[in-house]
Amino acid sequence: MPAVLDPLAPPAPAPHALVELTRVLPSAMIVSSTVANPKIPATHLADHDLSTAWNSATGRLVGEWIELKIPNAVVRELRMTVGFTATGPKGEDYFAMNQRIARISVLQYGRVVLTKKLDPDRRDLQTIAMPSPLLGWAPIRVRIDEVVPGTMKAWREAAISELEAWGTPDAATPLSTTPLSPVVEVAFTGEVAERGDPFATLCGDSRAEASLHGAALADYLASCERERTEEARMACAAEAPSTPQCEVSPLDDLEAPWGKAAMRCEHFDMTATPWRCWPVFVFGKQLVFGPMLVAEVRDTGRHVTPAIEAVVADLLPAPGAELFVRDRGDKTVAFVCVGGADPRCSEPIDPVVLAKLPDPPTALPASGVVFPHAR
Repeated sequence: MPAVLDPLAPPAPAPHALVELTRVLPSAMIVSSTVANPKIPATHLADHDLSTAWNSATGRLVGEWIELKIPNAVVRELRMTVGFTATGPKGEDYFAMNQRIARISVLQYGRVVLTKKLDPDRRDLQTIAMPSPLLGWAPIRVRIDEVVPGTMKAWREAAISELEAWGTPDAATPLSTTPLSPVVEVAFTGEVAERGDPFATLCGDSRAEASLHGAALADYLASCERERTEEARMACAAEAPSTPQCEVSPLDDLEAPWGKAAMRCEHFDMTATPWRCWPVFVFGKQLVFGPMLVAEVRDTGRHVTPAIEAVVADLLPAPGAELFVRDRGDKTVAFVCVGGADPRCSEPIDPVVLAKLPDPPTALPASGVVFPHAR
């Protein structure tokens, strides 16, 4: 029997109308690196032009990332190309010639939200639906996990012609009537400054955050003015997002062959996100980043920079001495860093494995140490 419709029943809720958020709201993107070619700026990532592309630094492929921040919105899906979709002046197929992305992960607060395989043979925008909506205030990171080589073996850059964020803006936030583009900045380069402080560039990406914050704060305060009473307007203004901050704190120097060390801490909105910190070590001319640590925040609102202890020891079967690092505030958090041609730090060691080791450890089981994908 066909269903009988009740004429007095309320209408079914309409599905969310998705919009491309970076075109109607102030937003920012931070890329992990960019190719050393002034004709290929990082802004090509989100210029709404498929004939251009962002290219990572040469040789940096798996592990490269893009971080996206869109206040006053929730992100429900990302859309991106897996390569450089343009053709050259003589008909060159840049898509086939360049490296192409086959798998990515989406992270927020340092946790993997999803991992998705992409089709490296598709040239159009591919949709990555979030398992649940992500708040745009907190940084959303897209990490490249797998690539397939192109026909030009010497071209060793990851490339994306366009990255879009689709979702729903906050109902109280006015939308731009003219198309916007995100602020795009390049994160720390991973290389030590030739002179002076080796960590001088660690907060270079804060320019994008500051620009984004200023625009978002103006929109937020404008929405507060639309409240009907003075009390409501004041209460709204009191909840305004705080200014993004980035700080670098020096740590004790390390034993050779490692050098100086520091802790880079940041927060995007004190009221919504915790302080996130990364230990950074100098190995030769490279900056090596450890996994993210969450800083303790006192009642005064100030954060406490995580304290670490680092010991150089021969812990893994590979040649050379590794750096064993433990969080002094949380003894269940530790990781190991290796030098060589591809210096890098592991993910946090499994606490179950860590609990069985002597303190300090004399050796680490290879099965208990997981390194990010090599570049």
